[in-house]
Amino acid sequence: MKSINKNKKVYNNKIWVKICGITNFEDGFNSIIAGADALGFILSTNSLRRISLEKAQEIIAKIKSEVDLRKNVSFVAVLVNEDYDTVKNIIDKNIFHILQLSGDESLSFIQKIKSYNKNIKLIKTLRIDREKPSIKKINSYIFKQLQSENIKKDKILQVIDFFLLDSLDKEKYGGTGIPLNWSEIKKVEAILGVPVILAGGLNPNNVKLAINLVKPFGVDCSSGVEVYPGKKDIKKLTDFINNILALQNIGD
Repeated sequence: MKSINKNKKVYNNKIWVKICGITNFEDGFNSIIAGADALGFILSTNSLRRISLEKAQEIIAKIKSEVDLRKNVSFVAVLVNEDYDTVKNIIDKNIFHILQLSGDESLSFIQKIKSYNKNIKLIKTLRIDREKPSIKKINSYIFKQLQSENIKKDKILQVIDFFLLDSLDKEKYGGTGIPLNWSEIKKVEAILGVPVILAGGLNPNNVKLAINLVKPFGVDCSSGVEVYPGKKDIKKLTDFINNILALQNIGD
């Protein structure tokens, strides 16, 4: 598996795997044992997978006490349209390696966060219209969603470490369970200029195809490995990660 401490110019066939929507210790533990590189904790929105910051701290503390974390497991706070003081408070807890901003956060807001803590890694979610996914329009998604039409793209890339691509749902942020049109977003990483994490409807049965078509830095999965929202299925979880490992082994 791949470490989050990446070099933006170096890529290989190792896929970074994030299991999102962790709500309990057992699911976090099983995800790490299966081979996940990161665990995502949803701290915003009305998601059925949302937990409190205190609950996330409790789960992470227990994982650290019972799991060998020498494999560089990252903990990710998934946030949607939180105010600056709330984000600062989450950073100050010093338990998350990465913030995933999945709302309508502007570039100026993201720059403010990065200025506050230059060491925190930032993932910015891009919500892609599945019906109109043209790769030629991918940059317009960036400028529109970051409210940065008059800003040069290199300014954006200075503060965003990864883009996460998810399916657009006008009624909610993330957790759609709907796959993107992968054949329409081939080579997206080269166009965006930073590593891409692919999300949206991934599961044990389709993750190999998605990786082969998009060739992302990493993948993000939640509903595709669940028994019900907020509870992971051990077999699906294991199959999901094993299928990724099998794909990597072919390329070794």
